[in-house]
Amino acid sequence: LTKVFQGLPDAILLTPGQASSLTDLFQGKDAPALLVRADWTNAFRDKTYTLPTSVMRDVGTVKVDDALALGASGIVVYLFMGLGDEDEEARNIEMISTFSRECGKRGMPLIVEPLPMGERVTKANYVDLVNLSVKMAAELGADALKVPYTGDPYTFERTVKAAGGIPVLALGGYSGATIRDSLEVVEEVMQAGGSGIVYGRNIVQAQDPGEMVRLVRAIVHEGRSLLEVVGAAKGRISLRVEPAACVGCS
Repeated sequence: LTKVFQGLPDAILLTPGQASSLTDLFQGKDAPALLVRADWTNAFRDKTYTLPTSVMRDVGTVKVDDALALGASGIVVYLFMGLGDEDEEARNIEMISTFSRECGKRGMPLIVEPLPMGERVTKANYVDLVNLSVKMAAELGADALKVPYTGDPYTFERTVKAAGGIPVLALGGYSGATIRDSLEVVEEVMQAGGSGIVYGRNIVQAQDPGEMVRLVRAIVHEGRSLLEVVGAAKGRISLRVEPAACVGCS
């Protein structure tokens, strides 16, 4: 985590337990903002887990006052769209509404993470479900959104417009095969009108997490292009002819 901090990220998202044990890292004017995950879900436990999910659930794990006591600058909660159990969908909406009211009273920013999830999600309706859940999150009082990237800047531009002016941060959940792959998503997000990117494994699993954060910042905050950033990361490329390797093709 200290290597990530060296790249000067704007914020770090942690669970309440992590935040409680790492509060010292968030002291000082140059420290990143602390965001706290305020709910828990078993939605991502597939058959590869020791205890795979049989019934999907999402519950709150920390109150707004508790997050404030941890020094949080905002909380993050899930909004699932596409569940087969409409009662569970209603409970999810009710939880977000409660957080929205409490955040409003305490002046705590609420970041909602809308995700298509469940039996009614298909490849055909995925983007439409992202946009629907974005609109619902805005109606529930979200101050910012952490949204799955829809795969290209054209569809993601529709998602940004669906947010109605609320800042949209793209959720970079996939793992890029190369630095260029990861940064290409960042550039596309910004071109589509997004406000930034939320990266996990693409940062912490990078060979140099701090440098990766700096490259992302260069695109998001400095408006630099992918070509400029990749060039800075790799340096000047030179080609050398090896006559001995020639096979005589023409």
